[in-house]
Amino acid sequence: MTLLERSMKLIISLVYHAFQKGGAVMRALLGKRRPGRFIVLTYHAVKAGDRRRFASQMDALKKCGVAEFADASRPSADGVRIAVTFDDGFASVAENALPEMAERGIPATIFVTTGYLGERAGWIHKKSHPNYHEKILSLRQLKDIRGELVRIGSHSAYHPDLSRVGHEEMVAELRRSKASLETIFERPVRMLSLPYGGCSREILDAAKLEGYERIFLNVPLDGKYGDEGHIIGRTNVTPDDWALEFTLKASGAYQWLPVAMRVKKRLRSIWNGYAGLRPRSA
Repeated sequence: MTLLERSMKLIISLVYHAFQKGGAVMRALLGKRRPGRFIVLTYHAVKAGDRRRFASQMDALKKCGVAEFADASRPSADGVRIAVTFDDGFASVAENALPEMAERGIPATIFVTTGYLGERAGWIHKKSHPNYHEKILSLRQLKDIRGELVRIGSHSAYHPDLSRVGHEEMVAELRRSKASLETIFERPVRMLSLPYGGCSREILDAAKLEGYERIFLNVPLDGKYGDEGHIIGRTNVTPDDWALEFTLKASGAYQWLPVAMRVKKRLRSIWNGYAGLRPRSA
């Protein structure tokens, strides 16, 4: 993402946040309670050099709302509840993020890619990728992070885009990772984070059949699955986020993104249709 794109998103989010605040004031004046909000944030790696910035973000998070686990029930009353999740299961999360969260009493949910335990993330092929050298938690590290403030979910076995593989492979990915984690922790694993956010009705139905009760996307929830309480949208964050940027994300001000994505997709479709109708020059 370019600096311009990032800045534009920040500006739109500021406007969206202002409308949210204005709506809350109007409801208060009319004697109506604002529905509670459940914001789920997604990190990946938290490297040693990111630890101080991550700690500052956790301090900011506590000012934005109440920290919860990702599988907490959705709020019905006024207020903001925030869950922090980590995709992939990088060892750097256990080394640098979890100690800061434990110090502040903030729960963590880690979605682990089980096929690469103790190894480099095999799905990252470009050496220029910021997490190319990151390793997944080893079996021993996984067992060592058991605690009251950490819960574990599945991120598939080998991290394919489940919307781009055959049905049998998709089911095997869901089943294999769940079984591995349940063997390690000796308790049911009921949360699933979809690699690359690849989602379809077929995937959702298969995941439900395998026993997953909460399924997490990689974007804020849009209207497509909005009526299904077991599907949870999330907002991507990084330790490099600007302070204001992170605060807005933790406050739910980036929830407009799915709408923008749908509009962009629609406009691209219209443009492509128009371009196809234009006469070609000889």
